Amino acid sequence: ITDPEEARRLLRWQPGGDPPPVPGLWFPYGDDYGRYRPDAPRVVDGRPAKYEAPYGMPSKIYLPRALCPKIDDPQVDLWLLEGEKKVLAHTQAGFTTVGLPGVWQLNDPVARRAAKEQGKDELILHSDLKNVITPGRAVTILFDADVDTNPEIVQALARAVKLLTNAGAIVYVSYIPHVEDMPK
Repeated sequence: ITDPEEARRLLRWQPGGDPPPVPGLWFPYGDDYGRYRPDAPRVVDGRPAKYEAPYGMPSKIYLPRALCPKIDDPQVDLWLLEGEKKVLAHTQAGFTTVGLPGVWQLNDPVARRAAKEQGKDELILHSDLKNVITPGRAVTILFDADVDTNPEIVQALARAVKLLTNAGAIVYVSYIPHVEDMPK
């Protein structure tokens, strides 16, 4: 995307304020949702906002069905990664892959909020995965290399394993080795 007004429309930003930074990549999720990766992200609370999602919409799961039609086949092993670029590369390599917009995003934000309003604090698998994560389906989680060194990522991984096993999936965890640990 090179046109700031196109980025504003896709991200549902109101006219009049600062436009979204352009240029950048738009990752369509289908319908009216996607995520935007600007080349030069804006800084929010002292950190770069590497990705932007449409304003006011709950997070979604990246399901590139057009590239990977076996996503809905429970007999096919599934990989769960974070980030659209990694999902596309993994899919191109021949794996059936879906993506989280972040390691904490496997939980359904709308259903969880409704449960909390009823006084329940429970984990609920994201509704986008209702027909994808099925009992007996093998799912391998592959997060970034910091999964074994960052305590927050370790917690997110544990929660992801719990959500998936509660849905009946057979869960595996795979790790990316640290560069310094790789054979020379």
